[in-house]
Amino acid sequence: FTNHYLDIQIDKILEWAIQTKNELVQIICQYNQLSLPARGNSVLFQPLEHLPATEYRRPPVSALGLSDDYLDPGLCSQSDDTSQFRIKLANAEEAHSLSRWSTATICRTLSLETILSLLTGVLLEKQVAVVCPNLGVLSAVVLSTIPMIRPFEWQSLFLPILPEMMLDFVDAPVPFIV
Repeated sequence: FTNHYLDIQIDKILEWAIQTKNELVQIICQYNQLSLPARGNSVLFQPLEHLPATEYRRPPVSALGLSDDYLDPGLCSQSDDTSQFRIKLANAEEAHSLSRWSTATICRTLSLETILSLLTGVLLEKQVAVVCPNLGVLSAVVLSTIPMIRPFEWQSLFLPILPEMMLDFVDAPVPFIV
């Protein structure tokens, strides 16, 4: 589907949601229509009139631990270099965004000794399994490993939530975080 076609469909869905007073669908449609701000800029999201606005500030390249010089298109002469840099930039931005949410959760829920054990297991590329009845806390703890090991990147199996029907993955002879 083209973006134009999807925009038309979202507009129709939003119109229906407003007519039927379906606030959840309105919020999702309005969120979907937001554009990603340029690096270092922000976007304000006002889901509904009676709800508070939320501001998202996209970090500049310098906040990601990378130099602004890398954004110069003349530095990357080959398309492979450009795509590799964009992947690294996206990974750094993902880790930066995850760190705010996940770090607060992990510090609130785990002891320092447990955090260090988790980090040790990840850095030694062991098989790490995290168990928690609360899926929000579970995913935050598992996802916190991404920013914690920076500048390294996890290269093996990574499943923040492992469905019960996929439990056979823990028998794999490779390092994993689940």
